[in-house]
Amino acid sequence: MINFFRKNKRFVSEKGFKENAKHQSEMNGQTLGVLSQHGVTELSELKLDYSFYTNKKEKAEELNSELKTKQYETSDIVKEKKYWRIHGWTRKIKMDNNSIDNWTTEMCQLGYKHDCEFDGWGTIPQQDENIVVPEELSEMDCFDKGLEFWNNSEFEKSEAYYSRAIELNPNKSSFYYNRGIARGSRKNLIGEIEDYNKALGINPDYEEVYCNRGAANDELGNYQEALNDYNQSIKLNPDKSTSYRNMGNTFYRIGEKEKACEQWKKALELGDKSVKKIIEQYCE
Repeated sequence: MINFFRKNKRFVSEKGFKENAKHQSEMNGQTLGVLSQHGVTELSELKLDYSFYTNKKEKAEELNSELKTKQYETSDIVKEKKYWRIHGWTRKIKMDNNSIDNWTTEMCQLGYKHDCEFDGWGTIPQQDENIVVPEELSEMDCFDKGLEFWNNSEFEKSEAYYSRAIELNPNKSSFYYNRGIARGSRKNLIGEIEDYNKALGINPDYEEVYCNRGAANDELGNYQEALNDYNQSIKLNPDKSTSYRNMGNTFYRIGEKEKACEQWKKALELGDKSVKKIIEQYCE
């Protein structure tokens, strides 16, 4: 058990723990609301994808050991710059407000016990138990199969193979990026954004991730987050027309027509002919 009286300053203060516990509780209702749009009800039971962060490997190992006693499916530790991330999947949990609130409270308390911060959860609305990925496949075999299935619009299989690639090597940003795309194709926007966040945690200069995360945030109605993502994408690649086009769409949705037209015209200058009719209709 962690000794709370160690000389080093705690990673998670008592105030930070209480604020995070409150934040997680508030987020639960929003997340469940979005999941309900994809067929998840209070009677549904789903496995949840969780994350914690801390500043010392030994703290991460202690927490991970306790998480494994809960017989969660996977639980591993990944180094991300100066932090350590604990990530895994739970057993099935009932998706009603009370059960989720109780679980997130337990996770916050467990994280605080080991001086780790609970970073939240996600899930996949449609969880197919029948997709079996051959154990003999390497991480790149799984990645290639995931891409093949995605190209054939077999998105559940694609996601399953990308997930296996991540289990074999959780340190590749491209694995999370591609699984995020597969999740987005299944309209799992929360899971999609979660994977993009993980990809950026490994490679913060992954321009394509910002552009895609912006689109997912826009679809969820997180317009300011979408604009921030597009700006970062443009900063990393100022010649990418998609980012300007998408930013124009977001500005239009929030009533900033003049700014929307500026972005659409910039996209057209960069060769995106798809915005030509939009400009003719809304900007001239």
